[in-house]
Amino acid sequence: MSRIITTGNKFQLFGMWSVDYSGSTNEWVSGVYQHKEDGGELHLFVESDKYLDMFDAGMTSIHGATDCGHCTLINCFCKSINHGKIGTLNDFHVNGVFLGDHLRSHDNNRFFKCSFTFENFSKWFKVDERNSIKHNESGMTLSIAMGNYIWMDVDVLDDVNIKIVESSIFRYGKRRASLDPQVRIEIESSNPKSYDFFSDIVCKIQGLFLIFVGVSMMPTDISLYDSDGEYEISPPRMMYAPDADIGRSVVFFTGKDDLRTAFVNFFEKSFAIDGIISKAREVFSGRTIYIENTFYRIIQSIEMLEREFYKGAYCNDDEFLTIKENMKDAISSIKNEKIKNKFLSQLEHGNEFSLRDKAAKLIEKVISNTSYGKIKDYKNYIRDAVEMRNELTHHSKPAQRSYTIDKYIDVASFFKKIMWAILLHELGFSWELIERRVLKNPLFTRI
Repeated sequence: MSRIITTGNKFQLFGMWSVDYSGSTNEWVSGVYQHKEDGGELHLFVESDKYLDMFDAGMTSIHGATDCGHCTLINCFCKSINHGKIGTLNDFHVNGVFLGDHLRSHDNNRFFKCSFTFENFSKWFKVDERNSIKHNESGMTLSIAMGNYIWMDVDVLDDVNIKIVESSIFRYGKRRASLDPQVRIEIESSNPKSYDFFSDIVCKIQGLFLIFVGVSMMPTDISLYDSDGEYEISPPRMMYAPDADIGRSVVFFTGKDDLRTAFVNFFEKSFAIDGIISKAREVFSGRTIYIENTFYRIIQSIEMLEREFYKGAYCNDDEFLTIKENMKDAISSIKNEKIKNKFLSQLEHGNEFSLRDKAAKLIEKVISNTSYGKIKDYKNYIRDAVEMRNELTHHSKPAQRSYTIDKYIDVASFFKKIMWAILLHELGFSWELIERRVLKNPLFTRI
């Protein structure tokens, strides 16, 4: 059974399919899976007298016995049903393909290793140049150093090791040959783990490089390994910003030790960073056509950054507890239950900084460690951000100020720099590098 698809980003799988669910029946129906660069689709034909539990399963996995062997389609959902005289044609959206076997349960701990890469990943690193191809009149001499070159090796979590490994691919044609570097990320666990476990680690690393480069990227060439060998994961290609200048990004000017530190810090703080990354993906991907949406996501990230890392408060916990108890006693005399409950719910977060104070704290941290912002009246940015956020949140309230698109872009760009600078600082990057490559780099921070 072939575990690897060699036909590139487009292929088809014909066969019988069955959903991964806990029902009492196990219906198999015929269909074809089409894998394209912009997404994967499964088309199933179901006879009119049959009804499959997979239509009620929501997001699920679907197993296939196909012309290329066994496979499992990952994270599928039914998006349309077309009724005909003799049956229905059911279309499923598919978020990935596991080739070579059936993943009967995502809790099936069987894998020890996962490897993947990003588009143009080898160009981001100053790769080793031990390998070479030399041409002369008598022919061609190929020089390949033995083994792979480990660019980075770091332990994260309890039993997980991550490596950035450089190897080479020999490419040749009728008139030319080349030895191209290939850089991959390898994740290894000392204990067998599930597909979901490695999928989560890959997603986290994707988020880390989003912070490094400022571009939302899609992992490619994903493979999982168990005791029997290699299995390929083929996610449909997703759109990403192709015009980023990697050569000016932070990661291009980062040494091995700094990169290793960033990986360790990222996984130690992932409990706080994960939620922020979900907002930052939309900001860095550039997919939204509404500047208001981008601005709102940035402001949400600013609030989350301050709350998770600095926990700004107006007084200490003991003092606030006394204030809260006094306030509860005063509120208890209110007879209107709805008003009383509203005040009590607001009291629980009364000691947390407001958006105005959160933004001021982050900005002051940046400008106290860099020269950025000292010539700017950042208090005006804070005022505008608060009023813009309130205007977007309370649509029915008449706006006290009117903001142009240019103003939204200006304020959003300013706070994007602050957000990005704080994230990089928490990962361990120096303020000097952050100022040079982010704060004073309009290519990466202009919305």
